[in-house]
Amino acid sequence: MQLWPFRKKQKKSSLVSWVTPYLAVGPAPMSHAHLQHLKQAGIDAILNLCAEFPDLPEIERRAGFDVYYLPVEDEETPDMETMDNALEWMDESIYLGKKVLVHCRHGIGRTGTLTAAYLLRKGLTSRKVNKLLNPLRSQPANYNQWSLLRQYGRLQGRLQIREPSLEQKNIVDLTPFFKDLEVLLNRVEINLEGRRLCGREHILCCSLDVRVSLVEAVYISHKINTVLTRESRQELIRKACGTNGTGEGDEPLECSLCPLNQNRKCSFFHHRPLACRLFDYSDLGSKEYADIMDQVGQLSRNLFLAFGGQFLQQDINFDLTRVISGKYVQDFFHILMQCAEGNNRISPEKEL
Repeated sequence: MQLWPFRKKQKKSSLVSWVTPYLAVGPAPMSHAHLQHLKQAGIDAILNLCAEFPDLPEIERRAGFDVYYLPVEDEETPDMETMDNALEWMDESIYLGKKVLVHCRHGIGRTGTLTAAYLLRKGLTSRKVNKLLNPLRSQPANYNQWSLLRQYGRLQGRLQIREPSLEQKNIVDLTPFFKDLEVLLNRVEINLEGRRLCGREHILCCSLDVRVSLVEAVYISHKINTVLTRESRQELIRKACGTNGTGEGDEPLECSLCPLNQNRKCSFFHHRPLACRLFDYSDLGSKEYADIMDQVGQLSRNLFLAFGGQFLQQDINFDLTRVISGKYVQDFFHILMQCAEGNNRISPEKEL
């Protein structure tokens, strides 16, 4: 069975070789130009296996990548538990929509071993794993690496209920909606040039009850998942939920400021909500404001139709804190159920 018919045979000298649309392999970046190449290729996160370059993970982080460092000596293998933790991070990153690069120094043995283990973890047979990796340089290179994979494959078993696949396909392509929203946000941003902006020069709107439209909610949630590191995302969610994240006996945190506020600055400034941008747009005319709101509303209605296959008769909005925590998804499904029952009217007092 051909899982990814679009994937053409790649040159073995390529700095980035794609195993799936969200998983790539290659050699370690040895220059800023190489890091820039990874950015241009769409890489968001890196699983670094280079024990010989302990400073490289921090260089990659400073370049803007979400990095998981699993140091493995050349020609060696990690222990099963350590490897499984790394594969869990890969699984989460790909589920959130990030494109992950796995690399060791040359992108061969250690890279091929971890990549093959990930494919086995997703339910593929050894034969299909070999077929996927065969055109690439990244393959297990010695007996110890092959032995680890045999053990891991026996532990993972094989999917019998459905055909195994590596990634869930998005039913809705969000790209057109996000592009239209970004055009609108950029238009507002151009008019804000030279002003004192909330989240940068002041925090006056950070204590307000900020609400966002459906298209903004999905956009902000997507950016949180793909732009932030795992640790930053988890910390932001803990702040939005109002707990310190220490486990049992958590005490509520102070919630007087927006969860995005960090040390009196917006930690998500470039992707901040429209309401935060408009707060500083003091001379915005009523007609232009209505036009902006109409465009956002239309985008949200279009997105609702794409998601639910139904028309939304009245605009809805969500509390920013619930969007950051991810709880807005529950609210959205509640609205979908109302629509399915023929009750599409969301009263103002039931704003979510």
